[in-house]
Amino acid sequence: MCPLGFKYVILLMTMMKVKNLARFISWAFNALFVSLYVFLAVLLFGYGMPDWWVYFIVYLVFGFVGPALVIWREFKLGRIPDFHVFDQKKRNRIFAYGGLSYLLGGVFLLNLKAPFLVTSLLLIYFVNTFFMFLINLKYKSSVHMIGTAGPLVVLYHVFGLAALWLLPVVALVAWARYALKAHTGAQIALGTLLGFVLTWLELYYFFIPALG
Repeated sequence: MCPLGFKYVILLMTMMKVKNLARFISWAFNALFVSLYVFLAVLLFGYGMPDWWVYFIVYLVFGFVGPALVIWREFKLGRIPDFHVFDQKKRNRIFAYGGLSYLLGGVFLLNLKAPFLVTSLLLIYFVNTFFMFLINLKYKSSVHMIGTAGPLVVLYHVFGLAALWLLPVVALVAWARYALKAHTGAQIALGTLLGFVLTWLELYYFFIPALG
């Protein structure tokens, strides 16, 4: 039999490992990084176009660097303690400027006559961010979950049923956010639902008819 104190030490070490795993998952599947994975997947494997890098640079500037700089600036000014922005009241400025960056990128891609799905991706990020801004005025939702569930709809459109193999990733991110106590179960469920539903409606009832 192990001494009671030793059991508590083992339990504490296990909890620390779980927290570290949850933090790693939260970083690896941060909404910005997920957008990076999805754009590369669509450009390289969905279209396989020779000039993919032109569109990727536009995405990188407006869809990754732009929103990341907004968060970094808020962090440097001491308005947020870290890059995950747990405080609901401090999110809307980031949503506003980040959404503007997505919109500018989408307009840029439209002028370049990029494939409709590439353009739609940035514009979907803009619309979803706009809805997050509105919802955040009254209620906190999970950006991680919106940013993970939403892109899965786009991957499903491009790769079909094969994309559903990524559903466990959505569940894994949900677990990580809950394990870190970053969100309640309701906030995680809301973010997941918004990601799936908003992206589905935007893609199939607006962007495909308008741009496809």
